[in-house]
Order: sequence, then C-alpha cells, then structure tokens
Amino acid sequence: MGYNKNYIETFIFRVDFKKNKNEDTEKIMQELKSTFQDDLPVLQTRNIKNNTIKIDPKTNVPQMQEQEIEIEYRLTNSSEGESIVVTNGFVSYENKVYESFEKASEIIEKIIDSIYISSDIEEFTRVGMRFINNIMLYSANKEDVYNWKGYLKDPILNTYTFFRQNVNSKVTHSMHILDVDSSKDENLLYT
Repeated sequence: MGYNKNYIETFIFRVDFKKNKNEDTEKIMQELKSTFQDDLPVLQTRNIKNNTIKIDPKTNVPQMQEQEIEIEYRLTNSSEGESIVVTNGFVSYENKVYESFEKASEIIEKIIDSIYISSDIEEFTRVGMRFINNIMLYSANKEDVYNWKGYLKDPILNTYTFFRQNVNSKVTHSMHILDVDSSKDENLLYT
C-alpha cells in the first residue's frame, strides 16, 4: 500500500454474472443468509421493475417495453454499516467499517463460495473491488494542505488486484481519484 496507515472508509466488492431466474436469485440469497446469519441478520426485499424504451427509427416514436419484475434482496446490519445485495445479475458487498484486507478476503471467499454452492453459475462476467479512502489534511497554512508527507508513501497510486484459484482474470482498470474541496482549505479526499 502507498499509505502510512489505513484511511479506507468504505470497501465495496461486486461480482456480476449472466442474468438468472428469480428462483435462482432466491437460492443464492438463502445460502448467503445462512452463511452470514450472525453478522447480517436483517433481510429486506424490494421489487424492481425494469423498462426498456425503444425508438422506432421510421416514426421516431418511443415505445416502452415492460420487462419482468426483479427482486432485490439486502442482508444488512445497519448498526455496522455492512450489507450484501443480491439480484438476478450481481451480488455486491459493502462495508463502511473497513478493518483489513484479510477480513475482506474472507468475506469475498464466503460470497463466491455461496454463489457456487447455491446456483448453476459457472462464470462471472465482471468482478470488482473499490476502496474509498478518506484522508483529512488539516493545516493553518493554506500551502501546507497540499503537503502529503506523513500520509502517503511513494508512489501515490497503487493497483489493487484480486485473484481466485483456477480463474483466468485480468485487471481491466484501476481507478484512483483525488478530489480537492476548495471550499474547505483543510479537507482533501483521495479515493
């Protein structure tokens, strides 16, 4: 890592797969619910109705085509800021109290294993991780706000990778953003 300490505020993991039936999504959710019953005991559901708007090229008239209603499941522990969302196209995990990559890796492995155990999904179309860092720099001198010594190691940008056994994977991109909030001289946010 390029940091002198852990500044991660939020960790997000998401795995996408080819869309499956609502019944398969429910099986994945039930397996995840069983796996995370102590940590994420609250189950919330909501119906999502996807619509597609197509424009007839001859008449330029838009036509809405209703699609099947999808169910979104959310396992959560609201006091901890941790949740798992399950739909028929992806599973995502978000933790707003990040502790370590080792703990996050254990959770990722449990999620992936739960998907394999409970469904016929053999291939993921996309796997992604996002770390959101919050580094607050305070200084009485405006020029010192841009002094990152003591906060970051060189180089400032790092690429995070995640590999799983027997999976051919490539890192397609790594994104790091430096937001400078000029309204508050003392605050910089690096994600």
